Amino acid sequence: MGKIIEQASLKSGIPSESHYQPRPFMFISYIDDSGSTGNKYDDPNSRFQVVGGPIISEDKYVGAEMSAALWMGDLVPAEQWESFEFHAHDMFQTSKPVYQDIGKDRCHELLASALNWIRKTQTPVLYGAVDKSKLADHYCGSADAQDVAFRLYLQSLDEWFDQKCNELDIDQDPYPRGMLIADASQRSNSLDSSYRRLRKKVLANRPANGLALSTWDDMYFGNSKNSFGIQLADICVYFISRHLSGKTDAEGFYNIIKDVIFRPRVFP
Repeated sequence: MGKIIEQASLKSGIPSESHYQPRPFMFISYIDDSGSTGNKYDDPNSRFQVVGGPIISEDKYVGAEMSAALWMGDLVPAEQWESFEFHAHDMFQTSKPVYQDIGKDRCHELLASALNWIRKTQTPVLYGAVDKSKLADHYCGSADAQDVAFRLYLQSLDEWFDQKCNELDIDQDPYPRGMLIADASQRSNSLDSSYRRLRKKVLANRPANGLALSTWDDMYFGNSKNSFGIQLADICVYFISRHLSGKTDAEGFYNIIKDVIFRPRVFP
């Protein structure tokens, strides 16, 4: 829970005193994508393009990292702690040696622990998704599926912040704000340009408009190996993608977080 300094002013307009009022202040919106196949829209193993992830408040992030350390301490060999990364596809399929050494059951237990942390802490999960086969037949079928999913995600993000303001009964600044952090390996010019176009710079002679109105600053890209928030986003979108594609083998994982998913948007 952040502390917002509110200054009471004298009639002259000079700040005279400050007091602190506890309010949720900063939320970090972590995003990753699942189902990226470029312009190949007919891949039966990747029907949906999904972009999204959890919104983690500043006071919860340290707890998330500490929880992950406890799970790893029980299930991951000590010599792998430093290099270990939660990567949903490889852990679910147990497709790489590092995860094969840990074993399928332990990998699935780690994935379930991460999703249960999201559920227990009531951490909201947002996403935008595109049915790529239907997009290909649509009149705007030349659009980039990842970019469309990202724009749908931003719509849900703005709505979530609006709802948060209503819950807190805030009708003027300071509003809750967020920052957007994505996996650097998924960085694309389309996401960069879309974010900057939709979140227009603040100018004195122009009212705020567009999307991403509740986010601060630029969109940032991080190394998933060093960011548990991005790893959580990877886990969320992977199981959301499998759910949308009707792959029932992973439905139990999706069901853990389904009740904390906020206003998902799927095109068309």
